[in-house]
Amino acid sequence: MVMQRFVTTIVLACILSSSYGQKTLYGKVVSDKSGDPLPYVNIGIQGTGTGTLSNRDGTFTITVPKELSEKQVVFSYIGYQQQQIMISKVEEKHAMVVRLSEAPQKLQPVIVESEKLKHFNKQVGNKYDESSMVVTDSVSAGSEYAMFFEINQEQAPLYIHEISFKVSFNTMKTLKARAHIYDAFPSNGLPGEELLTSNQIITSQKKHSWVKFTFEEAIEVNSDFFIAIEWIFDQLDRQDIYASYHAFRKKHPELITERTAVIDGKTVTYEDFGGHLHVGWSIACTSNPTVLQDEKAYIRYNSFGSWAAAAAIPAIRTRISTRP
Repeated sequence: MVMQRFVTTIVLACILSSSYGQKTLYGKVVSDKSGDPLPYVNIGIQGTGTGTLSNRDGTFTITVPKELSEKQVVFSYIGYQQQQIMISKVEEKHAMVVRLSEAPQKLQPVIVESEKLKHFNKQVGNKYDESSMVVTDSVSAGSEYAMFFEINQEQAPLYIHEISFKVSFNTMKTLKARAHIYDAFPSNGLPGEELLTSNQIITSQKKHSWVKFTFEEAIEVNSDFFIAIEWIFDQLDRQDIYASYHAFRKKHPELITERTAVIDGKTVTYEDFGGHLHVGWSIACTSNPTVLQDEKAYIRYNSFGSWAAAAAIPAIRTRISTRP
């Protein structure tokens, strides 16, 4: 919402809109098999600005605008079957217990190698950065930054062994991030179906460094794909973010500008901090014209939000090979 050369900051904590007609859903997401709470479940309404994550203990709260009351709220967790619930059927002030069932495991294919296939094991992606993207939002959660990877079909299938992304800055004690691998929708070129079958969440205390996910079993890809990094902010994180902006607003009111934006078709008011305050953690990126010409990336600002073309390419790399 606030575009700058070095840092893009999304701050929805200070939206000044009426709560009239809104419906608040709250409860807990658990495993149907074990009853254990499921942390950081993506929860939201497809293609809208309404989306969040469950907390570490599986609890969640999501506020739904009146105009979306006839929609479905979606609960999605990698490795589990997605569940959709009609918002209109949820009783007000009634704690929900959402039970997600484990998804059937996919059978591993039998690999027959061609003698003519030239094997490789290499790092690909973007290693350049001179700017960063940070999403600090005390209301919504589940933002993702995705980079497109094109493969040579003659070399498929290929296997992803690890994913790395560069943290440009980090003001959190511990950052939490989740990796996603999506296939590319052939119709619109946007991120499509999730290819991972288990959650890949990493924590790190690094302030300015590369952070790496390593897979115990390589991930097979047969066509063009996206790698996305998701910011994980639970409710306590979002409260800390709000407190930081509130304290800055109180101390430096002269540096804040009130602006308007259109979200889900409605004009709302927000506060532009003008890049004077950096909170959370950022993914390094580049707007180098040469890189922009060769690569493409997308971003969305909450769970199940719409993907939009990004103005910069994230510093995301992967080690990929012709062998599992």
